[in-house]
Amino acid sequence: GLDEEKRTQYLSMAQSEVQRLIEIVQRMLDFYRPSRGGAAPADLNSVVENVLALAEKRLQHGEVRVHTLLSPDLPLLPIVADQISQVFLNVIINAIEAMPSGGDLYLETQLAEGGEWVLVSFRDTGVGMSPEQVANLFEPFYTTKANGTGLGLAISYGIVERHGGTIEVSSRPGQGTTFVVKLPVRPVSAEGSDTSTAR
Repeated sequence: GLDEEKRTQYLSMAQSEVQRLIEIVQRMLDFYRPSRGGAAPADLNSVVENVLALAEKRLQHGEVRVHTLLSPDLPLLPIVADQISQVFLNVIINAIEAMPSGGDLYLETQLAEGGEWVLVSFRDTGVGMSPEQVANLFEPFYTTKANGTGLGLAISYGIVERHGGTIEVSSRPGQGTTFVVKLPVRPVSAEGSDTSTAR
């Protein structure tokens, strides 16, 4: 016994929710699906610069100043570049959202641990997180955002792990957050035998 206006309203709401569920399922498929495309030698500094160019408008709109310190002596890394770009973009977007009144984002690349690893660090001057939030950060569907799905960083963690690397996070409420993405210089074998030292 619904009138036409109510029926239209409810159908619209249902359609919106179905679309939202489709997007969540698609992200979950991306999360669990094996890596598409093979790894190829890539310049990580170029990947960083491309991602910053992609995020430029959002950074400007969020009044976030970017400070880069990119090591000139990085070796080419065996990565799936578009997947690592997705990781960096997710981290940068999280940094922007952690600085609602603007702030600074410090981005650094460096060769570490006897040339075995390349580290990419993202340090923001945002609101920071509690130890509980840090502990749950990479859990699927965990989010501190009103409209978040809690999948961006979970997907990012999966991508980095498949590359034989790790993501480390340090944060304190009111004191900003630092993400460090650690990637191996040597290729990871298909069986994943080289990943044993990555964690």
